[in-house]
Amino acid sequence: MMLLSVLSGAIAVISVLSPHHPIDPLSAVHTAIMLASVLVQLFAIVVGAEAFAGEFGWGTIGATLAVSPRRGMLFSAKSIATCGTVVVLGLVSGLLAGGTALTVLALMGNAINPMVMMAGLASATGLAVGVGILSLLALALGALTRMRVVAILVPIGVLYILPLAVGLIPQGAVREWASAVLPSTAFTALTTVDPVGALLVLAVWCAAVVPAAVVRFVASDLSAVAAGHPRALRRNPGQQHSDGHPFRSTTGGRLRSELRKSWSLPSVRWIIAIAILLNMAFGIARASLNSVEGVSDNIHDALSIEYSFSITDGIGGIALLLAVLCAIQVASEFETGTAVATFVAAPRRWQVTWMKALLAAISGAAIGVFAVLLTAVVIVPIYAARGYIATPDVVADGLEAGGKAVIFLILISLMSAGIAGATRRSATTVIVMSAALIIGPALFNTILGFSRATDSPLLAVGNVARLFPWEGARFFSPPDGVTDFATIDGSGVLQVSAQFGIMMTAIWAAVALIGWFISDTRRPISVR
Repeated sequence: MMLLSVLSGAIAVISVLSPHHPIDPLSAVHTAIMLASVLVQLFAIVVGAEAFAGEFGWGTIGATLAVSPRRGMLFSAKSIATCGTVVVLGLVSGLLAGGTALTVLALMGNAINPMVMMAGLASATGLAVGVGILSLLALALGALTRMRVVAILVPIGVLYILPLAVGLIPQGAVREWASAVLPSTAFTALTTVDPVGALLVLAVWCAAVVPAAVVRFVASDLSAVAAGHPRALRRNPGQQHSDGHPFRSTTGGRLRSELRKSWSLPSVRWIIAIAILLNMAFGIARASLNSVEGVSDNIHDALSIEYSFSITDGIGGIALLLAVLCAIQVASEFETGTAVATFVAAPRRWQVTWMKALLAAISGAAIGVFAVLLTAVVIVPIYAARGYIATPDVVADGLEAGGKAVIFLILISLMSAGIAGATRRSATTVIVMSAALIIGPALFNTILGFSRATDSPLLAVGNVARLFPWEGARFFSPPDGVTDFATIDGSGVLQVSAQFGIMMTAIWAAVALIGWFISDTRRPISVR
């Protein structure tokens, strides 16, 4: 983490280099701390989630309660220890990133104003406070839900997905208010302009989550967990054989077994329902609020673009939910102790591995098809009520975009299953997928934006953003979109087509699956 913070400072200086503009030391410091904050925020979420949800997941909460029976004191102690650790790490990371940027600028012969140093110190302090509050929120979610995946995924979604949903709201007072109360806006303000207002916003979010977590942890009955009865002790449906032959393993039987195991978990059913409803909500919001005029000179093309985007607007959220779903379907068996029975029931390991990969692909396809079709049906009368009639050509364009979205979700499901099988950890799967789908592209696109604006030599590094699996989410190309497979424009930015994007997603999925298949044949089936 320290090395990455130093690297962030060096990258920030390179990103603001320009032959046409003088270097702004304050901009370099803020850029360095912003880059470092992405990594520190992820660390804070993981540490906070592990504080309580990790103990529930591993079944050690009983031993902890035996040593410290006063639950309120235990919650306070964990909160102070977790937040204190993250605050110190955030402060050190911010100081290292900002200090490295200033050191590099000084070595290049630039004069450093003491006010810039004070501004850097204030930004580093704001970063430390922000990640401390973020770890508290993750800790509270872990105590409230007792699930590491939820405690990790929800903060990531609120930080990176929720701003996209707010962006669908038309310009005006409502959008400005919604943006102002976002945690992502508050974290940015903590390191730049308005720390007091940002702290008030974050305090409201804490007030909405922390008290509920304290009440549930203090008042709920934990006797079953403390006695050693976690979810791992549930009967394994993989031991059942519908064909009546207990020692015979068939392809159909293995697939039915995997489907039964998956569908028997309430969390799986909730994820499927939330994924479909999420895409419908995004589609309804865009169809109701977005203006069609101005998208294109041709009203038919404009409606096709908006209709296609409305159908696929929620696919990013579904992709993250699929990462959670595949983590449950694959990695949770190793975490809950049912993997041994599953692999004993099949004579060869690759048979189980392929069935789980097939289950992941079926899950992604089913969720994608239902989400796209239901959204396509729901938004037609909304556009009609606004005076825009969706002709068969418009609907066909939308369904074509939806078909590409389904292919993308299948590949994301296979990639998630591969990572889950290779790591055998649900939380690790969610973190890696979040980094590949959200954090990595956001970081490199930020570098790309800074480099393009300042003619920085770091432009080539920013182009790495085009190599992430999220590039496969180019479901609909406007008439004037990129037609070449991949090309570098006059400013040095790599421009890629939808075909290039889906190819990158397929490569990521293939690498994850190959790594899973190879590692599964060379490792023992151990649990916990």
